[in-house]
Amino acid sequence: MSRGFRCKQFTVKQDNCAMKVNTDSMILGSWADPGNSTRILDIGTGSGILALMMAQKSQSQAHVTAVELDSVACAQAGENFADSPWAARMNVLSGDVAKLALPEQFDCIISNPPYFASINDTSNAYDSLTSSRAAARLENSLLPQTLMDVVKRQLSDCGVFYCLYPIEREAHVTDVAKSAGLGLVARLSVSAVTNKMPYLVALKFTPLQMCTKNALSTTDLVIRDVAGEYTPAFRHLCQEFYLKF
Repeated sequence: MSRGFRCKQFTVKQDNCAMKVNTDSMILGSWADPGNSTRILDIGTGSGILALMMAQKSQSQAHVTAVELDSVACAQAGENFADSPWAARMNVLSGDVAKLALPEQFDCIISNPPYFASINDTSNAYDSLTSSRAAARLENSLLPQTLMDVVKRQLSDCGVFYCLYPIEREAHVTDVAKSAGLGLVARLSVSAVTNKMPYLVALKFTPLQMCTKNALSTTDLVIRDVAGEYTPAFRHLCQEFYLKF
């Protein structure tokens, strides 16, 4: 049996999950700030990595709810939650988040959603995906429009929403979010190596009525330098979680 992916305060078992913990998820979870949120939602939790990161970063009374479409991955996420230090304030639901009747609104919502319209429609960052893993990233399982409609329905009036997309999808996703009443307030563009173009962008949205004109915060992150070493900025961002940092 695989020992799973170990972080400083928890371990993620993932042998039953199509998508394994990857650098992208670690960046999103490290960058996202639940602040004083008491109700947190992770949409498409997979192994539960983002939900666990939010549980670690949030205040002690915060409750984290995760939703996962795949029943096998959902069961494994539940095991990971039960084995974590925050088991008492975490739960996972199996099903299509667009169809689930979630009774409450959330102060913080996070999602690392599917990126691709088809298995062959991959960004440069995912050229090595196997067909089964690529299938787990098919966008038609959670289209940006569907995701933003769910966020609009479930986000509190002062809430925040964090997500992650290939950078070439940023303009489309931002437009879809705006049509759902969500405004972009912060972005983190990610480059794999120094002097390479960004391949990924993490986005933070709030309800439009909470947005301040011309207040968009933009940060650039480079994962590795030209020598192949992790950059100080990447180490600093992810130091709460990676054992090596």
